Amino acid sequence: MISLNDIHNHLEGLPGFQQHHVVVLRDTTSVTLTQEWLRTMDVAGNEHVLLANPVAGRQTEDFFVQGKAYAYSVMDDERVCFSLFQDSRPQLSFLVTDLGFMQPRNASLVAESVLVNGVLSDHYVFDEKSESLHGDVFIAQQGGYIVRYEVLKGNDAASTLWQYNLDVSAGGTSVELPSACSTF
Repeated sequence: MISLNDIHNHLEGLPGFQQHHVVVLRDTTSVTLTQEWLRTMDVAGNEHVLLANPVAGRQTEDFFVQGKAYAYSVMDDERVCFSLFQDSRPQLSFLVTDLGFMQPRNASLVAESVLVNGVLSDHYVFDEKSESLHGDVFIAQQGGYIVRYEVLKGNDAASTLWQYNLDVSAGGTSVELPSACSTF
């Protein structure tokens, strides 16, 4: 058994990475909303977050490049870029990579040394029946960070599904500003 509340992603030592998040909400009327975002950090510490919001028909991107933050938006053919405050990273707190917000308590080890997203990981499962919460979590053997999780909370009437994948092989990816941001 392991307490998942004690697992936190410490990605600072990685030479760049990509995080892919998906949240699927299904309500009691069977309406489904999917929110998806991709976060890239390159070896220089530059950061890019792509947020796809199909409901609004808009794509929003945040950049932190060479110490400056930018917000970039695409809707139809319109491309807009805003320079944000100097030396401030985009507000990425919604990119939850640890499991504390879902409150799983204990997980059981079901497999060791599983290769997930190119990282040797241990596979854990948990099932909190009292909270209708269950899922799978893969934790890197070296570094102890979360490599993948899939967590479902809810029942047949309404549910939320969280999916997360970390790709450390994307370390060679370079974060570049869109041309609309080059005027700042």
